[in-house]
Amino acid sequence: MAKEVLHSDLGGDLDAAFAAADDIVIVSTRHGDHRHGGFTFNPATGALKTAPAYRDKMEKAIFREVGLMKQGLRLRKARLKIDMILLKGRAALLKARQMALGLLFQNLKHGTPR
Repeated sequence: MAKEVLHSDLGGDLDAAFAAADDIVIVSTRHGDHRHGGFTFNPATGALKTAPAYRDKMEKAIFREVGLMKQGLRLRKARLKIDMILLKGRAALLKARQMALGLLFQNLKHGTPR
């Protein structure tokens, strides 16, 4: 009955809240459901809720993943710098070769002795 009174006051928002609460999934393990365990998933909001005791562990795990991502980006950046240096070297060699061939053909075209 209280649900009906609140339903009229909130304009149907309460029904949606009750429906979402019914859909909350309890994560189960091989030892069965742990309703007072670490994690629950709320499909209405898409949030993974954790018990306060597990927040420090989750924070450490997330920061570990962020650190690994940063390390991967640093390695990729170093690899790109190396590739850029190699490309600049190849470009310089090609330019020198082109200049040498240009001078050689210019001398052959004009018939100047070597």
